[in-house]
Amino acid sequence: MIDTAGDLAALDSRIQDVVTQNVDAIVISANPELVPAGIESANGAGIPVFGMDAGST
Repeated sequence: MIDTAGDLAALDSRIQDVVTQNVDAIVISANPELVPAGIESANGAGIPVFGMDAGST
């Protein structure tokens, strides 16, 4: 798990980092449209990306 504290630039960068680690899948809690470079990198590597929108309790 990686927490970027809501920093979308950091999230985009970290997605690209884990793509190079050849993970099986990526789950993000941000709008995928806000991190396009990371999503494109994952898609190019054949890594599925799942978005999850859930509130905290």
